Amino acid sequence: MWEIAPDEKTLADMREYGCKFAAYQNTDATHAGSGELKFLRYGYQNNSYAVPPDMFPVADDDGAYRYKFIGYVNLRKGTIHKNEGDAEVENSPYGSGEDERLLPAPIGNRLWTR
Repeated sequence: MWEIAPDEKTLADMREYGCKFAAYQNTDATHAGSGELKFLRYGYQNNSYAVPPDMFPVADDDGAYRYKFIGYVNLRKGTIHKNEGDAEVENSPYGSGEDERLLPAPIGNRLWTR
């Protein structure tokens, strides 16, 4: 069965950055980028989003919002899950957002779009 997931480079970048990521997919079947994924960091004091929004917050070049929320990224397994609890990683210092000092310095509200 085919399973969607972040590519290895994107997953490595997310692991290095640490924290929680939501996954979004272009669901417009008529668009050239149909099926593509984007990822959004969420849930921390320095983020705009405490919880992932239903649509990816940045529009495409033509002003359309095509990327719909599909789940939460498990950084250890590299999988996307419908339930946030299934994406949590044991002993992760990023799981609760309580230990912000372990995170790299924020780079604005960086959006991962690979």
